[in-house]
Amino acid sequence: KMAENQQAVEKGKRKKKSYGHGPNKRRALSRELGAGARGILVTCNFQERQCLAESYNLLNEYASRLYGPEKFDAAGAADANSEEESGSEEEDIGAALGKEVAALKNTKPGQRRFQDIKSGAKNVLFIRCSKEVDPCRVVHSMLDDVSATKKAKARFALRFLPVTDTAYASEASIAEQAKRVLAPHFHKPACQAETTFSVVYKCRNNGEVSRDAVIKEVAEAASLGGVTHKVDLTSPKLVIVVEIIKTMCCMSVVDDFYKFKKYNIHSILTDGRAEEPKPVKAVMPAASVRADREQEPSGATTQSTVDGKEEEAKPSAGSMKTEEHSSATAQSTVDGKAEAKPSETEDKPS
Repeated sequence: KMAENQQAVEKGKRKKKSYGHGPNKRRALSRELGAGARGILVTCNFQERQCLAESYNLLNEYASRLYGPEKFDAAGAADANSEEESGSEEEDIGAALGKEVAALKNTKPGQRRFQDIKSGAKNVLFIRCSKEVDPCRVVHSMLDDVSATKKAKARFALRFLPVTDTAYASEASIAEQAKRVLAPHFHKPACQAETTFSVVYKCRNNGEVSRDAVIKEVAEAASLGGVTHKVDLTSPKLVIVVEIIKTMCCMSVVDDFYKFKKYNIHSILTDGRAEEPKPVKAVMPAASVRADREQEPSGATTQSTVDGKEEEAKPSAGSMKTEEHSSATAQSTVDGKAEAKPSETEDKPS
């Protein structure tokens, strides 16, 4: 009986819940933006899911042009895009699609060419790139093609900002990060020629970092190679992009920043299109209408147009009464006969 009671007690015990130690928690932490990441920041307007799918399609399209089609290593299998060497007939399209879908399912997220991670801000996506992909090259190729063809490639995505390095958002960490990011563009012997640059700063969900201090640190890092480069805010050759999101700082050096409308894909399409003037109805002011009415004489005749012909209108009743009154005063009536009185100025016969 004691053994049966003990088994009943053990069955009735509830398992304690573990908070923060399961596999889902570790997976969520790995999907958050951290230091040492490289990728692309994509901005949108409240439709993040549609923007993410659209960004995947665009980035994969232009990355395939630059680096070839993406290769999937599914559980040690060969490339999904390679054809099987056999003397049999060509495989069916449905079988090929099924094979590719199976390869995609078996591929780990970290092995993909592009993978989204949490940026820490609304309407901002961070798409991480693999080591073989240069985010600046991919984004520049995409915007250059859109600028040349003027074809709408995106509906939900707005801006594509490449990120070559991420670090913690502190002044000391940002100063070290600027040295790493700016070295290939400002410090190498091939970059000793004097050039122009500017710093574009944006901060989201962070109130501790000073804007002026960050810009000063980045500008000083640009001249560490021994050449004093000039700051040009209107048409610089190179633009240093600094994006701070919560506790992380994203940084990169891009070309043609203002040529491509601050890397806004929609602004590139609307550039150079003249807006059609809207028709404006001509409305005569009320004061001018009143003035025109006051200047018209009371007995003036008006004209009316009937079937394209102009006709003189009959005088008004008021004007007829005034004419009758004047003729009546000029004549006097005696015994029903009208006699005209001689004027006072008439000369008498001699």
